[in-house]
Amino acid sequence: MAVAGAAGGIAQLIKAGTQAGMKAIMPCVLKFTAGFVAGEVASRYVIGPAIERAVGGLMGNPVDATTGRKVIPDETDFSLPGLMPIEWSRFYASDLTVDSVLGRGWVLPWEQSLRRSGNFVYLTDNQGRSVPFVDVPPGGRIYNPHEQVYLVCTEGGHYLLQTLDNIFFYFGEVPDDNAPVPLQRIENALGHFLHFTHTVEGTLTDISATGGVRVHLHYDNPLGRLTDVKRVVDNQAVETLVQYRYDDNGQLIEVINRNNDSVRRFSYADGVMASHSNALGLSCHYRWQTIDDQPRVVEHWTSDGEHYHLRYDFKQRTSWATDALGRELEIHYNEDRRVIASRDVGGERYGIDLDEAGNMTGLTLPDGNQLAFKYDDFSRLIEETDPLGRKIKYKYHLSTTLVTETTFLDGSTWKARYDAKGNLIAEVDALGNKTEYLNSDDGLPHTIIDATHKSKYLWWNTLAQVERFQDCSGKNTHYRFDERHHLIAVTDTLNQTTTLERKPDGEVLRIQHPDGSAESFTYNALGQVLTHTDGKGQTTRLLRTARGLPSSRQDAKGQRIRYEYDQAIRLTALVNENNAAYQFAYDASDRLVEEKRIDNLTRQFSYNLGGHLTHVNEIGYGERAERPQRQTEFERDSIGRLLAKLNADARQDYTYDDADRLLSIERLPTANGKKLGVSEETLEFSYDLLGRMVKETTPQGALSYDYDPLSNRTTLTLPTGQHLNHLYYGSGHLHQLNLDGQLISDMERDDLHREVLRTQGTLTSCFGYDAMGRKAWQFASTLQAEKLSQLHNPGIQPDLLVEHAYNPIHRRHQYDPAGELTRTLDKLRGEIKYDYEANGQLHSRDTGKLVDSEEFRYDAAANRLNFNTSQFDHVKDNRIKQWRDQEYTYDAWGNLIEKRSGMSRLQTFSYDCENRLVKAETLVGGKLESTGAYRYDSLGRRVAKVSEVNGVTEQKHFLWQGLRMLREETPGQSSLYIYEPGSYAPLARVDQAEGGEQTLYYFHTDQIGTPLEMTDREGQIVWQATYKAWGALETLAVNEVEQNLRFQGQYFDDETGLHYNTFRYYDPEVGRFVTQDPIGLDGGINLYQYAPNANTWIDPWGWAYKGVDFTGSPDLFPVSGSQKNIVSITMQGARGRDFTQAYKEAGIKASAADDYTWHHVDDFDPKTGKTTMQLVKTTAHEATFPHGGSVAQFEKHFGLPSGAYGTTDAVGVSQSKGWLKGRAPKLASSTC
Repeated sequence: MAVAGAAGGIAQLIKAGTQAGMKAIMPCVLKFTAGFVAGEVASRYVIGPAIERAVGGLMGNPVDATTGRKVIPDETDFSLPGLMPIEWSRFYASDLTVDSVLGRGWVLPWEQSLRRSGNFVYLTDNQGRSVPFVDVPPGGRIYNPHEQVYLVCTEGGHYLLQTLDNIFFYFGEVPDDNAPVPLQRIENALGHFLHFTHTVEGTLTDISATGGVRVHLHYDNPLGRLTDVKRVVDNQAVETLVQYRYDDNGQLIEVINRNNDSVRRFSYADGVMASHSNALGLSCHYRWQTIDDQPRVVEHWTSDGEHYHLRYDFKQRTSWATDALGRELEIHYNEDRRVIASRDVGGERYGIDLDEAGNMTGLTLPDGNQLAFKYDDFSRLIEETDPLGRKIKYKYHLSTTLVTETTFLDGSTWKARYDAKGNLIAEVDALGNKTEYLNSDDGLPHTIIDATHKSKYLWWNTLAQVERFQDCSGKNTHYRFDERHHLIAVTDTLNQTTTLERKPDGEVLRIQHPDGSAESFTYNALGQVLTHTDGKGQTTRLLRTARGLPSSRQDAKGQRIRYEYDQAIRLTALVNENNAAYQFAYDASDRLVEEKRIDNLTRQFSYNLGGHLTHVNEIGYGERAERPQRQTEFERDSIGRLLAKLNADARQDYTYDDADRLLSIERLPTANGKKLGVSEETLEFSYDLLGRMVKETTPQGALSYDYDPLSNRTTLTLPTGQHLNHLYYGSGHLHQLNLDGQLISDMERDDLHREVLRTQGTLTSCFGYDAMGRKAWQFASTLQAEKLSQLHNPGIQPDLLVEHAYNPIHRRHQYDPAGELTRTLDKLRGEIKYDYEANGQLHSRDTGKLVDSEEFRYDAAANRLNFNTSQFDHVKDNRIKQWRDQEYTYDAWGNLIEKRSGMSRLQTFSYDCENRLVKAETLVGGKLESTGAYRYDSLGRRVAKVSEVNGVTEQKHFLWQGLRMLREETPGQSSLYIYEPGSYAPLARVDQAEGGEQTLYYFHTDQIGTPLEMTDREGQIVWQATYKAWGALETLAVNEVEQNLRFQGQYFDDETGLHYNTFRYYDPEVGRFVTQDPIGLDGGINLYQYAPNANTWIDPWGWAYKGVDFTGSPDLFPVSGSQKNIVSITMQGARGRDFTQAYKEAGIKASAADDYTWHHVDDFDPKTGKTTMQLVKTTAHEATFPHGGSVAQFEKHFGLPSGAYGTTDAVGVSQSKGWLKGRAPKLASSTC
């Protein structure tokens, strides 16, 4: 730690003096763009583009509107891993006169220098800025709060800079001759370094890093420009990382990446940039005019329609930019060229207060609300105040930016401890649960001890890449990297290996799975996926615009979806496979104001000054072209929290706790609502200091929850006082369920923690998986569990026992290389084969019997067609009117209101103003056969139904745990449903007759969790069903006990034949929903579709087909130690903020996951804001488009239009809920 030691060490870092009034001529370009705004608290109220424009002063692609200069902030050409990674990036500013190795205006991070002149020392930083310091004597130091950096002069007279992040920039001796001295070394507190080798003339030739990484710089240009950067191993160049090409004036004109793709081109006029283009041909052009003796951009346009005109008044410190739509941005700035006020393109006005160090101390929002920020003498954020006067506070480790304590709005705290070198050694949550980290000398954790004192271990290579991880159960995962340091193989604890073939820059070309199947990908020059070919050779293709946005998606059948954009690069049309278009319109603030669907149903959106959604106006379209209207109104408080929701049926009022968590919903029905059966209702919720729900109270009863220190739910207390107890091993793997001590099930798991054995009364079920983690076989045996538990020992082949005589239930599942189920072999049902179209749609189900087999045909948009129709037939509005012997009629909102079957059967359906079914009648031959009436709570869950079938009336009430039905009650009888952990697949049912004993039943499900049998405690089958392809009952061989669960999340209603699916009803006869998707296009482009097939897809909420779950997939990021690739976060209202939270929870740096992205699993909890995030390969993620997830669920629940996630309104919702936890700011420094 030579450099850090020379600086005095971390523990001795004290504020020896503060430099006042010494500022750089220009502010850091990135300081107030997206990603940094006063601890990011402002990003809860201001979306990214507005931050860049209205707060950062950047316009277009981009131009600095305060000066008129053209800037390109930090374009990264390559990165190399290591304890001190090499991140190679370029910065451009048109006003720079520095003659860089890349030409005028360009700066590399390594081109920083110091020079002394008289009593001052000047830093030329990595943006080419000149930052002045008062010179200090040997042994002295001085702090610059504007840049958050120390200038240090050692006792030996050597100069260095020290940031609050304890990064040291060493320059050596700096003579007082005004000559620049180049950067010699960058080192952190652990001694990890980047060392720079220069020629005698000062030309940088090599960069060496801890771990042996080295790059060599080549200057094969007559003007001495940098032409190539090569990676060097054993003094031999092994590959070219980047190439640069120049014009005759020595100006950079082309960048060629590691894949040898030309990714950037530039042109110049009179020494300033005239245009630049990307690898796909998007070009950006700039017209210049000399104003106040400096060239300024006065016009800027792009090849795809963006166009800006800029005006400047430097005396008044005001600039204007007008875009192609005629919208105008107005910027006001101070003498330091920092924005202090602005009027955004939509008319929104912002006011910004700054302190002497340039820190934002106040932000006035367009609606007049104000945010306030406080800083310490080091310019570290110590307090945030929101518009309600509530505060979030931070404390720090010594004089660093390491946060030791965060106090949240509700008074809860998060604490951390660090060692002398700044390594995290412990963190303590609000309830005192502590996680400890044991670190190596390199600062890498080798042991993580969780709050239950269980340990995880990890082993690293010399480049800080994990080679082995051992979980707290002693199970190991191994990782292998190629000579370019890319991950190329993952071997799990079962010795199953997934291998990856990559391009030089890291893009995955081929994935070889453990079962021998493979999938492949191709890319454009920007590294974006163009094609994905599955294991069967079926290819999905994406076409992209020059900007990289999708322009069309072609599935493996050749069917296309097209995307159209306007001049502001906003999606204006989504054209489906039948060439029918969804159309979108926006206001001047780029907020969605109208969505017109392919069936002419129109939704219009209005917002308040704060950008929060206040009204949704819907205009229906009936079969006679009638256009009824209805409206939903949202009342907000000053920070955007939803206080009330009003529609034709009810008013719902919302209250919150100090952390903005939902405390209650109170519903008052309107006169119209009362006619529909809507009743007064109050729902109440309470939480612990970690934000976990501990109690929810509804008119159906109260539920209470207890958790262990790892937030695993240990006890669910029912309204009856009963306790459903969960026992776990390891970090949270369920191994037992019991009800007040009465055993429900014991579970055993394999080395991947998958369930392989489950006790079910006198039966014991065993499960086996194929190499891809799919369920391959299962059986229920009368053999004792103790004997069966030995089946998974090494050397034993349990699959040989599937068809054993002791097994009353057994089945096998086989899949094709694309992952589709192709065959089941079932003891009770025989053999069934499935065949699919190239895009995964089910083509046929073959039972071996002509009478039972099924075959299907679809139009291009996945609507069911009859076989006697033309191949060119299609359902343009997706409202199927006729299929087989059934005819369908819809209301103006797209809800099915009549279904005629054959000549004699007629069903009618009625709905409330939120498209929920409230009444159904079935007539046969003109006579009433059945009726149904349905009631819902304020969260949209069905809580009661009254049905009459052939004169027999039945009343049922339902109690919910979140969005899972927990209990149903009929007079004198109740049934408690117990599910597999984290699933909607039922595990057991406990029936209780009034005054009688409890009766326990067990579910036996298929490969996707659909019940096939139910057995009693003695192992006797009391219910046994066979289904058709889309979930309709084919036969009910045993029906001793009523059993109404179907596909996950579905409940069969005998009076209608429909399946209640939480937020919609599903018709199993035609395999689609009877109403449109409440979450709109986030659920898929066909708003009635259930899924491509029902063999590998599920949709427990009726929102979007749920098939995109990467649990157990090799596409997950390879983790080690405390790292996680599946985490739980509270949704932040914007994907970027979600990703930030997910990376923090995962313990993974974004830079270490270049080829990965976060996937939102569709498990959003609207009460807590929680959702699961999975870090998966970008290629695998994009290959599943379109898919639904928690983003869509978030928008649906809060009444936001589709696509609103990431807008001010969505972020405001999360803020109002208290889900946006305060975090330490991303602080600027001299290395900004």
